[in-house]
Amino acid sequence: PMMIEKIVALLGRLKDERGKTIAIIEHNMSVVSKVADWVYFMHEGKVVFTGRTDHVLGHNEVRELYMGL
Repeated sequence: PMMIEKIVALLGRLKDERGKTIAIIEHNMSVVSKVADWVYFMHEGKVVFTGRTDHVLGHNEVRELYMGL
């Protein structure tokens, strides 16, 4: 967890201070919500939702797919 926080902080600095665009693949939705402005949510190898982080992660179907319900 400590290393994750350091990486999240580093990515945030790269984005904010240097204006860098960063593409990451991450399964930890907590990290995604802290780092991403825009999300492509994939299920079974296909992009099924895309949009602002709060919109995608707040979508009920995304939650169901992610949780495997």
